[in-house]
Amino acid sequence: MDDPSEEPDLSIGTFLSESLQVMDLLGEGAFGHVTKCFITKKKFPGLPVEKNELVILKELRSLDPDTSNIIKWKDSFTYQDHMCMRYELLDQDLHNYVKARGEGLLIPELKSVIRQVATALQYLRSFKIVHADIRPENIMIVDRRQQPIRVRLVDFGLAFQIGDRPFFQATGYRAPEVLLGFQPLTEAIDLRSSTFATASTIFVNEEEYDELSQIIQCHGQPSDEILDRGKDTASYFCEQVDDPEDKNLFADLLKRMMQLDQDERITPLEVLQHPFLNESSPQDSLANVIKNRDIPFTGLLFVPL
Repeated sequence: MDDPSEEPDLSIGTFLSESLQVMDLLGEGAFGHVTKCFITKKKFPGLPVEKNELVILKELRSLDPDTSNIIKWKDSFTYQDHMCMRYELLDQDLHNYVKARGEGLLIPELKSVIRQVATALQYLRSFKIVHADIRPENIMIVDRRQQPIRVRLVDFGLAFQIGDRPFFQATGYRAPEVLLGFQPLTEAIDLRSSTFATASTIFVNEEEYDELSQIIQCHGQPSDEILDRGKDTASYFCEQVDDPEDKNLFADLLKRMMQLDQDERITPLEVLQHPFLNESSPQDSLANVIKNRDIPFTGLLFVPL
C-alpha cells in the first residue's frame, strides 16, 4: 500500500479494482497488507512508473521465478489512493513454517534454502539491486507440502539500485556498513542479512537461543553429558553422527557470510560454490576450515550467529 498512515477499507468481498475481489486477508506488514484475490475480469488499470518498488519489480519481471527464486510480480493498480501489487500466490513464510513445525530445519533442508536464497541474491546482483530487507518473513515457501522445500524471495519495498540512496535496513539484520553509515551501500548487506535469516531457522525459539548463545560465549559449550540430559537440546544443537564435516563447513560458511568488511564478505556465487552446499567436499577445504575455526566442537554443535 502507498500510504500506511491511512488504512484502506479491506475486508473479504471488497473489490480492489474492476477485476480483483478480496477472498482472504493473508497478513500485514509495516508498509502494507497481503490479500488473496479472485480475478473477475481481464482489465487492470495502470500506475505511475516513478514508484521505486514498481520500477524494481518491472526490471525483475523477466526472471523465471522457478529459476531465480524471486517472487513473480504480475501487475499493479490503485485502490483508495493506495498502490497495490499483484503477485503469484505463495504458501507460508519461512519463519511461520519453522514455528508451526515445532522444530528447526534439518541440515539438508538448510542447504536447500541457503542455495535458493543465494541464487536469488546472485540474480539481484546481476541487476545491481539490493533487497535490503532479507529476513525469514520475506522468504516464502512455495508449497509447504512439497519436498524438497522451494522458496521465493519476496517484498521489495525497501529495495534500491546500487548508487541510489537506500531507505533503511530492518533492525536486527543490519550490516556493519549500514550502522556505520557507509556510502554507497552494496549488495553485500543482503548476504550478511541472509546469514541471520537462514541460520536462525534451525532454532525454534530465537529469544531463548540468544540467551543460550550468551551463556556459551561466557562459559563455553556444555559437555556432552550435560547436553544428553536436556530434553530440548535438539532445538539448539546439531548432533554429529556420521558427518561432522557438514557442521564444520556450515560454521565456515556462516563466518564468511558475516565478514565485517563488505569487500571481504563472500559473494552469492561463492556461497553457491562453497563446499557446504556441494555433495563432495574437498578434504583440503575441510582441513582449512578446521584450522581457522574458533568455535568449540564436540559431539554436538552449537552455531553462534
